[in-house]
Amino acid sequence: MEASHARCACPCVALLEEEVESLQSQLLRYRRKYGNLDVLEQRQSLKETTTATAPALSKSDPIPQLTLDDDSNTLISSTVGKHVVLDYVADSPMFRKNLDGLEESTSGLRGFMKELMARTKDFVAAGKVLGIKEIALAEMYSTKYSRSLFTSCYAELGDLSTLLNDFHDTLTQIQSSRESMLLSIEALLYQPLEAFIDMELKHAADLRKDVSKSSDEYDALLGKFLSKPVSTAPLGITRSGSSSVLADDTAASFSRQPSSSTMSPPSTSSSTTTVDKALTAARCKFELARFDCVRYFNALDAKKKFVLVDAFNSTLYSYLGHFHACHELVHAIEPTLRARQRALQDARAQYAADDAMFGTQRDLLQSRLSAYPSHVGLPVEILSRATAASRVRTNTNDVAGPQTSSSLVDKQGYLLVRTGSSFSAKAYKRVWFQIHRGKLYAMQKNSMELSIVCDLIMSKVRVCGKTKELALPYTFEVLDNNQTKHVLQAASDADMHAWIDAATLSTERLLGEQPLHDKDVHPGHADAVHGLMEANPSCADCDQRPAEWVSINIGVFLCIECSGIHRSLGSHVSKVRSLALDSWDMSLLTLLAHLGNAPVNAIWEAELAPGWTRPVATSPRPDKEKWIKAKYEFRGFSTHT
Repeated sequence: MEASHARCACPCVALLEEEVESLQSQLLRYRRKYGNLDVLEQRQSLKETTTATAPALSKSDPIPQLTLDDDSNTLISSTVGKHVVLDYVADSPMFRKNLDGLEESTSGLRGFMKELMARTKDFVAAGKVLGIKEIALAEMYSTKYSRSLFTSCYAELGDLSTLLNDFHDTLTQIQSSRESMLLSIEALLYQPLEAFIDMELKHAADLRKDVSKSSDEYDALLGKFLSKPVSTAPLGITRSGSSSVLADDTAASFSRQPSSSTMSPPSTSSSTTTVDKALTAARCKFELARFDCVRYFNALDAKKKFVLVDAFNSTLYSYLGHFHACHELVHAIEPTLRARQRALQDARAQYAADDAMFGTQRDLLQSRLSAYPSHVGLPVEILSRATAASRVRTNTNDVAGPQTSSSLVDKQGYLLVRTGSSFSAKAYKRVWFQIHRGKLYAMQKNSMELSIVCDLIMSKVRVCGKTKELALPYTFEVLDNNQTKHVLQAASDADMHAWIDAATLSTERLLGEQPLHDKDVHPGHADAVHGLMEANPSCADCDQRPAEWVSINIGVFLCIECSGIHRSLGSHVSKVRSLALDSWDMSLLTLLAHLGNAPVNAIWEAELAPGWTRPVATSPRPDKEKWIKAKYEFRGFSTHT
């Protein structure tokens, strides 16, 4: 039994030893050709090294560490963080689909950024156009419109030119701030997007092409490699349990080998070696292309967010700076704006009251014009306070004495002048006349220049006689020293006499500025004239001194102002002559010596009517006119009829 068992065992041991020797020789050949095929020792060594150096690296080196997966034949990095959109995993249809989706999203991102750039460019261009229009608006005020913008009303609102200058300065500063904002938006939004498209997005297509190209090359070489026949028999399953375990361990070693040699059957031919090296290089190129693509899309996803967040945030900061600067600018002038707004409200309230007054006065004007259609003169006047004050000053100056100011106008207004010999309505035209310093002026049509008509000192101004040729109402004539007759027609009887009085008063005022007795007086009459002036030193109607004028048919001595009023009564009421300028007959001087102010006033002012007060030298001219007309024309204070 033992002998037979020994005989049986010996062949089995011999066969097992023979198979072990064969496997060892094969492993030796593989190790010489491909290196160590067992990665377990490498994994164990790497695991021990990683465990020992992990604490130090975590403190000093932030590089992600590789960990081991006992159930896989790859090294895995699980410390790259959670911000990963694409994992580097084994090539598969799912991986390729993820790549296609990311590439498609990259195209959409490029379209979004280009449209955003276009709209940003349009916005900046529109902002620049707005700035140009704003500057044009700010520069509206110029000397071209300075006259039309001048106004003297509502001075509390300030001058319009000053207001427009402030408006110009404010808009200019706002535009300067907006221009800075637009430059910032262009630099912080447009340019980063442009650089991102040029520097980052253009690589997506190239990397995707590299993956496809290297995949095709690798697939071609792999197919070529696998199409070669196997030169040696593959390791089979042994009949013994130990040999089966060895074969399984060896096969596991082949399957865990990361190199492409795990898929290559053993071969000793030189052509197979060349193909195997090319296959290894192709797989290396393919995997690196996949890795670069994964890395690129992960980086692109992060950079996309970085660029957009930074661009939009910086743009909003530009808006913040612009509006803060505008707020500070307007806030500085806010007190002035509020004060001007309050003044504007008060001015509008005052304007409403003035406008209501104008409406009331218009109704009054209409009613009076309708009630007195024959009275052409204005029954009402609406004057500003400045104009009314100017009239008061003029009246006061008239009472105080003769004026020497060249700016004083005695009378001005429209008069009708006949052109030609026709008496039709078309033969008359309205001409603007003016009496100033003893001269009569006329203003030509469509012209603002006055031309002299005649010198009133050398002329006679009188009411036209009632002849057949001049049977027109309210006409008076001016006969100059050349015997040229100027027939003028007023709008009313009062207006006609006002013109005649103004002509007389203007010449008298001008002559009153000259020294007394500037003309030669007959030697026999000089004493009589001086005696009359000493006996009657003041005016018979207002007591103003001196009294150098005489109403020869009444016998009273007058001042220059009252003499003009006497002239307006007409020569049938009072004939006025000058003691200093006119020549006198001795018999008339003797008659005046028997009359004089005191005896004559005893008759003309015998009984004053109730409510009447005798004017004084400082009384306004209208008061004197009323008194003189009531006294001489209507004989209101005389007992004699």
